[in-house]
Amino acid sequence: MLHGGLGNSDYFGNIIPAIVPKRKVIVIDSRGQGRSTNDGRQLTYHLMAEDVQAVLTHLHITKATILGWSDGAIIGMDFVMNHPIEVDKFFSFGGTSSTSGFLDVSQSVTFNAYLNRVHKEYLRLNPFPNQWDSIYANANRMWTIEPNFTDEQLKSVRVKTWIVDADHEEVVARSDTDRMFGLIPNAREMILPRVSHFAILQDPAEFSHALLGFLDR
Repeated sequence: MLHGGLGNSDYFGNIIPAIVPKRKVIVIDSRGQGRSTNDGRQLTYHLMAEDVQAVLTHLHITKATILGWSDGAIIGMDFVMNHPIEVDKFFSFGGTSSTSGFLDVSQSVTFNAYLNRVHKEYLRLNPFPNQWDSIYANANRMWTIEPNFTDEQLKSVRVKTWIVDADHEEVVARSDTDRMFGLIPNAREMILPRVSHFAILQDPAEFSHALLGFLDR
């Protein structure tokens, strides 16, 4: 399970109980976020995808199902493209394939509440809380130039993939969600009702139901 930008793995806390009877669950705090540190390098989705590969190697896991939310979905997409043999299935929620797929969230009350929340959580969870300004600027630089997945890259995906989003999505353009669905071979698209980019908090039961349907299919 790969969380959203500047967040942490705690965001899956209401989802995990529904999944553990069926699967071993691994949650990762992305580089420089949550409980994880960074070595000063500029964040990139590929760098964080390689971190996922390093975790799986360390745990001696040869194949996993990837659940990515927001930035985690973009990290997951990079991982699927570069390590397909290690992926069983890919559940992508609220991800985008291009910087043009990001909506303007500067006036979004919900998104700005999220930024305030993750700031407080970073101060509580991270071993270097004084580095918040640095990691926030680092993430913002990444968001201005990434992701940039080409049509050819999306068409190359052979992993069983669901492209999932919300009908009240405030971060990602529906046109980009449809683009990924249209280009990834044999992908399925699902739009969750009555929720937004933060569906895992707004309706974890519905999100879990969708995820279990994906795992069981």
